[in-house]
Amino acid sequence: MVGWLEGILDAFEGLGLIGYVLFVCAYVVAGVVLVPEWIFTVAAGVLFGIAWGFVVAWGSAMAVAILAFLIARLALRKRIEKRVEKNKWLRAVNRALPKEGWKVVALARLSPLFPFGLQNYLFGLTKVHLRDYVVATALGIAPGTVVAVFLGATGRALIGGASPLRWTLFGLGLVATVVLSVYLARLAKRRLKIGET
Repeated sequence: MVGWLEGILDAFEGLGLIGYVLFVCAYVVAGVVLVPEWIFTVAAGVLFGIAWGFVVAWGSAMAVAILAFLIARLALRKRIEKRVEKNKWLRAVNRALPKEGWKVVALARLSPLFPFGLQNYLFGLTKVHLRDYVVATALGIAPGTVVAVFLGATGRALIGGASPLRWTLFGLGLVATVVLSVYLARLAKRRLKIGET
């Protein structure tokens, strides 16, 4: 199994720049059709390492976010607007957007309550300005992207066996990641609830 996986990774690396382009295209298409983006973000860490994996995953996620937002804003908003008026979360977001649009978007990006792909389309249906949406998304998805890419890159490093020290460091990193993720999710959830009142 490990040898088979290493063979696939070696073959992908042999593609060079074309491999990067193919990966970004697959990430963007999958994101637009609502395939969970974390799969590709972790894969970016496996394939490209931490530094380049972050650049590729973050850039791809931003492309997905902007494209889906524009699709919703330009093609779907008028058709769906009446149907989503009953959505409590969307109404709360719209009330908070005139003054604090970027905060709402950034906090939503930190919260696991709504999938990334769905958020992209929902924000396209709101009154948030594109500029605020892009800046807040860029900042809001960065921590989660770092975590997912780190897990992917570390997982690859552990393939084929690793020293006890490396396993210990991986375990500590995983625990720290979970603690940070839970803390940010609770913070975002609490702030979003405040925005609803």
